[in-house]
Amino acid sequence: MRVKWMNVLRFYEYIQPYLKVSKPIEEKPVGKSVLVLSPHIDDDILGAGGTLYKHHLDGDKIVSIYLASLNDKDIRQKEGERAAEIIGIDELIFLDYEIKKLDLSTKEISRQIADLLDRYEPDIVYLPFFLDNHNDHISTNKIFLSSLPLISKPLSISIYAYEIWSTLFPNVLVDITDQIEVKKQAILEYKSQLLANNYLEAIIGLNRYRGILSKANGYAEGFFRSTSDGYSNLWRSIYGT
Repeated sequence: MRVKWMNVLRFYEYIQPYLKVSKPIEEKPVGKSVLVLSPHIDDDILGAGGTLYKHHLDGDKIVSIYLASLNDKDIRQKEGERAAEIIGIDELIFLDYEIKKLDLSTKEISRQIADLLDRYEPDIVYLPFFLDNHNDHISTNKIFLSSLPLISKPLSISIYAYEIWSTLFPNVLVDITDQIEVKKQAILEYKSQLLANNYLEAIIGLNRYRGILSKANGYAEGFFRSTSDGYSNLWRSIYGT
């Protein structure tokens, strides 16, 4: 999808109420049923692995849904399973759509996501921020927002959008200083991906940056937190649909 750049200034006007000069630190987002939308097998851990581990330690139910995969999906799936076991993710769902082409299957995937929302009734949904610089990440947002009108009953969902390819405008930070070593161990399971790019160094560096510029002082994960209605309004302010 293409950003309607003429609407970007309007977006900044929309986003201001969500932002504060001093970002609040959350010990752990509140919610016992957690659903994670990952465009690819690794996005959940890279973007929110420390926070998800906190959910696990608190006994929360965590389900990760992976939307797309490459030809080496068997290798990546095994890597994802090992990483998820380290973090404590309870259930993994692999939809196996074609990478970089999620936008071609929005209607079909939205129906599947709606069914999963009905099944798990999540309190929290984690997904990449809708301005993240990857088409599959943007499409994941469109798919999720298109799924909401299809669910059988209204849900009160807190959205926590994470950062991967682009830094976002966080309005909440989660201190993961005590969880950072576990997150590192999980990322190291993505051996096929680390051969091409040092995602470990990049993501841990980002978490350190978030920690330094916050009261965490160690490591932190940044999120854009919103209600589902508020998130939908912000999406429309940029994409117009």
